[in-house]
Parts: sequence; structure tokens; C-alpha cells
Amino acid sequence: REEMRKNKRQLKKGEREIMRDHAKLERQEKQLEAEIKAAAKKGDVTTAKTLAKNLIQLRKAKDRSRSAASKMSAFQSQATTMQASATMAKSMGVAAKTMGAMNAQIKPEEIAKIMG
Repeated sequence: REEMRKNKRQLKKGEREIMRDHAKLERQEKQLEAEIKAAAKKGDVTTAKTLAKNLIQLRKAKDRSRSAASKMSAFQSQATTMQASATMAKSMGVAAKTMGAMNAQIKPEEIAKIMG
């Protein structure tokens, strides 16, 4: 259980780092767009083309970071589901043992006499 909490903290930390990187990429994208517009206004085509290529690379990096964040989120959900399933299986085992102990103490003939 403690290990699950530790893993969950690490996943959250990684997710926050990815979100920070994503925000940084967003800011860089806006800056590049502004620089491209400024270069185009000046008529500097080669600079605008170079900046446009950088913008494309930046957008690809942004997509990769988004993909990584979604994978981490999916993994976290899967880990939580696994923990819940393990807890439920353990509880069902305890319930089965309890029912077995109750059946051993109470005889069906006695219950039939009481009921009928």
C-alpha cells in the first residue's frame, strides 16, 4: 500500500513536470509566431522560413509532451484499478472465510427445525 502511494506521488510529480514543459513550449510557440510575423513584415523571407521550421519542430515536441502526459495518466488509472481489484479480492476472501466459519457453527438441520 505504501509502495502504491510512493508510485502515485512519483507519477503526479512526472505529470506536473510534463505540464510545466508543455506550458514552456506554449510560450515559446507564441514567441516564435510573433517573430515570424515580424520577419515577414520586414520582408526577411529566409529568417521567416527558418523560424517556421523551428515552429513546426516545437509543435511536434508539444504533441509528444501531450502524448506522454496522457500515457502517464492512463498508467496511473490502471495502477489505481489494480489496487482496487486486489483490495476487493482480499475482502472477498475474508467474507468467504467468515461464511465458512458460520456454516461450520450452524447446522442446517437445526435451521430447518427453527424455520419450519
